Amino acid sequence: MIIPALVLALSAAAATAVPLPRSIPSNAANCALAAPPEAAGEILIHGSVTKVFPRLPDIEAKYTGCQMTWVSVDEEMVLASVVYFKKGRPSRIWSPAFDDGRSVCKYRKERLVSGPPELCPGYEELAVPSMPSGCATKLAEGTAGEGECSYE
Repeated sequence: MIIPALVLALSAAAATAVPLPRSIPSNAANCALAAPPEAAGEILIHGSVTKVFPRLPDIEAKYTGCQMTWVSVDEEMVLASVVYFKKGRPSRIWSPAFDDGRSVCKYRKERLVSGPPELCPGYEELAVPSMPSGCATKLAEGTAGEGECSYE
């Protein structure tokens, strides 16, 4: 998972909003979100909550749009990455932590075809699994039911 590596790179950019590169259409589903919605999934990394929207179970085979991930930096949710899906399959990923903030990793037939190989994750790492919203609190309080807070 690429998320932990991004936290350090993003801490300097926490207060700066960075627009998406042109190769990720901001008018596609969920690509223009400024903050995670209430229904965003959750990932626990070293006790910190990362938010993901939409969750993988909500991405259907015909979905064209973005899956966005935000990390907590100084108690603010900061955009960490944007995965662009085309017809239900991840095809691009971008992060403000990528070198100049403009590089986009593009994939075709599950292979990297464009982007800096040293920054671009493997295809299998693009779609981000998460727990349902509220699970971080339930796990911290010990109130999560069996199987209620699994990553999917």
